[in-house]
Amino acid sequence: MGAKRMAWRKTDPNEWNASAFRVIGREWLLLVTEGERPNAMTASWGGFGMLWNRPVVLLWVRPERYSYGLLTQNERFSVCVLPERYREAYRICGSLSGRETDKIARSGLTVQWVNGVACIRESRAVLLCRRQYTQAMIPQGYAEPALLEEVRAKGNPHHLFIGGQESKKGRGKGSDRKPLAPKTPVWYHLGSKWTRKPRSEAMPKELTAGALAERSLITKYRKTIWNRFIGGCKDYELIRPGDRIAVCISGGKDSMLLAKCMQHLQRYSDFPFEVEYLVMDPGYSPPNRALIEQNAGTLELPIHIFESPIFGVVEETTGGSPCYLCARMRRGYLYKEAQALGCNKIALGHHFNDVIETTLMSMLYGAEIKTMLPKLRSTNFAGMELIRPLYLVREEDIISWGKYNHLRFLQCACRFTERTAAHEEESARREMKRLIAEMKKHNKNVDINIFRSMHNVNLATAVGYRLGDDDELHSFLERY
Repeated sequence: MGAKRMAWRKTDPNEWNASAFRVIGREWLLLVTEGERPNAMTASWGGFGMLWNRPVVLLWVRPERYSYGLLTQNERFSVCVLPERYREAYRICGSLSGRETDKIARSGLTVQWVNGVACIRESRAVLLCRRQYTQAMIPQGYAEPALLEEVRAKGNPHHLFIGGQESKKGRGKGSDRKPLAPKTPVWYHLGSKWTRKPRSEAMPKELTAGALAERSLITKYRKTIWNRFIGGCKDYELIRPGDRIAVCISGGKDSMLLAKCMQHLQRYSDFPFEVEYLVMDPGYSPPNRALIEQNAGTLELPIHIFESPIFGVVEETTGGSPCYLCARMRRGYLYKEAQALGCNKIALGHHFNDVIETTLMSMLYGAEIKTMLPKLRSTNFAGMELIRPLYLVREEDIISWGKYNHLRFLQCACRFTERTAAHEEESARREMKRLIAEMKKHNKNVDINIFRSMHNVNLATAVGYRLGDDDELHSFLERY
């Protein structure tokens, strides 16, 4: 198309002066293995170095990944580095499973065979490797308990694969360099700097604010938000094929982030499911409702708004907790509207911090031990479930995502708390936040330990327990 073609050339690994931290940590890699068809997986855990007096590539892969099985079945694989403009292809390969999907074809990439090994033609550098060592990461090897808990929260421990480098292909120009294949790609790389962009390549279009916010989920916040969101969905089996899910948006940071995560997941999920973006107006002031609509427009969320009289009812009610009554009424209205839209699930934006704070509140204020479950069935609306996909996501990362994308969200917007800000400041939940923050000064794993404790309840040491809200209280004496 008017631009001179560049050929791949075989180079010495010592001549490749790219930063491993930048290539792996910021640009990412594609691990290409072969099964019934070549498969590509993003690799953001890895390294390059010297071992056994030879250059090697180190990769860490979870056993549940499709590529793990392919790596154990085949000795040879390739590691590919793509130009920045293929970031969308990286995202597709990192969010879909190769078991049912040809990710390479879906992402618009092309398979290139070099010395009998599948790689990606659009790459600016390719490492052809032979598997030489494999070992699982063992719990005893973790020096920091927090790291081990974080890994366990997401699934099985990674396995280390070491590939001895057979050859490295880079892009260079010159008639004395024999091309490995005809019609090689137009991008090439010399050293660690881009030296040319073909004139025939169109400049990428400027992304909208909504697209940038979505993109940040799988780039800057991939590890802290996206991976934990996906981990929660998988660990607790929150989403199934054919689900129709109403994402309930209150206008706050948590529900807005949840909506973007669900929107992105639906686009690239391994299986089909549908999403409705449900906004209930319980009596917002005009500025607050306008802010919700503005943020939904910015984030490109097709919201469905309906109204309810909740704020008015709560304001006129005396006695009891207005926040508790409001939450109970909200859930009922949301279930009813979601069911009318044909949904079988509602998704709420409760996160990791909500879970541990609720656990402490139940002990210190409710005289019982219970927590906020990742999913539960409705007792009043047959066939409906409630799910919490942000169960593993921390509040500090949600706040960071909002600030990074220059978004301003609603706080608690009811008329009652607007008039009683001082009381709200001293609420039980805020007290729990302060308590946890104080305890973390002495034990940095306090929050993780609270969370994990509810996954590891020993009923044999409980003096009394119930098997549900409607169950009678059982005593350890019954089985003593």
